[in-house]
Amino acid sequence: MKIEKIYDKGIGMMNEDQLLIKENLFAVFDGATSLNNFFDSEGKTGGFLASFIAKETFSADNGSLTKLAQLANEKIMQEMINNDVDISKKDNLWSTGFAAIKINSDTLEWAQISDCLILLMNKDNSIKLLVEEYSHDKEIMIKWKNLGTISREEKWNILFDKIVNLRKNQNITYGVLNSEKEYIKFIKTGSVNLKGVRHIVIFTDGLIPPKESPEMPDKFDDFVKNFLDGGITRVKNKIREMENKDSECQKYPRYKKQDDIAAISITL
Repeated sequence: MKIEKIYDKGIGMMNEDQLLIKENLFAVFDGATSLNNFFDSEGKTGGFLASFIAKETFSADNGSLTKLAQLANEKIMQEMINNDVDISKKDNLWSTGFAAIKINSDTLEWAQISDCLILLMNKDNSIKLLVEEYSHDKEIMIKWKNLGTISREEKWNILFDKIVNLRKNQNITYGVLNSEKEYIKFIKTGSVNLKGVRHIVIFTDGLIPPKESPEMPDKFDDFVKNFLDGGITRVKNKIREMENKDSECQKYPRYKKQDDIAAISITL
């Protein structure tokens, strides 16, 4: 088994994503800070804290992936309370998505929430994305694209209320771990026979390839080609290259020039 990992900060002050490799458990976590922009006494954001708490929970505890998600959700709630966060107000909640797998002999156990993804590449060159419905900000990105060639800042300001409302729909229209019990409606799980599987890649949304048309499904053809040519490092470098050539987020609609990335690849 060959393992490669990527941990790369976007344009923010810190990487709010996390990754975990422990024995047969592999996971990535995508933190998102609260709408009130919480910082703790050490300057850490709520998004960083949420993803870090989830990572530590998955690392320290045993049990099924769904049980670990439940524990992580509860510990995020407790840590917010410890930091005097009023968790009755949705604006205050720290949150994280995740994708996690356990490799057991010839079987892959998996769990996922939000837009952290798991991609299988098979020996016959076919690919399988374990979760296909994950783009909760598709409608905003369509509006973003339709605003034309004005600056990223102007688009952000025009769409700000819609972006805020989307965040307030956590665990209503899409799921995250943020202390709310309703996350359970959105967590996706399953198991896969690994016969014929050559590579497994789990990654946060910073490694999803940029696309020109937000109404269209994500395409992973170039992702796979780049991976086979040079692993996830090459995938990351190609995505950063595309982003750097589109700093105003006009050709490829997205909230910011570069997002955080946490990714792990396993070659069987």
